Amino acid sequence: MIKTISTSLICIASVVIANAQYSIFNYGGLNREYIYYAPTDLPDNAPLLFVMHAYTDDASEIRNYSGLNSIADTAGFAACYPRGTVDHNGYRFFNVGYDFNLGIDTVNDLGFLEALAVFLQTTHGLDQNRTYATG
Repeated sequence: MIKTISTSLICIASVVIANAQYSIFNYGGLNREYIYYAPTDLPDNAPLLFVMHAYTDDASEIRNYSGLNSIADTAGFAACYPRGTVDHNGYRFFNVGYDFNLGIDTVNDLGFLEALAVFLQTTHGLDQNRTYATG
């Protein structure tokens, strides 16, 4: 179950970047990007798995590297690859408290992921009690 979230919600669009179909989700006044994958025969109330990339990496790279789309096809879950914001060095990151990202640590990635989870669960009929994260 996801807690109630106040957001300055939701704008959805699609952008193609580096051979990946990114969707845009507006959270906290920022247009955040993610890649969503669901098998063609995904059942109702399927689980959702968030897959976060590492510092300096990107959502499309972790999607390709992890091979989780193939696993989702056989195991019956949806996968979401959120894209971190860009720091002062031009690298993508998630706000996890690294000392070198002090000063830009106001990005609310937890709120973003919670709001995105609710949106994806509602939009795609996914199970609110089976949402997981890895990375």
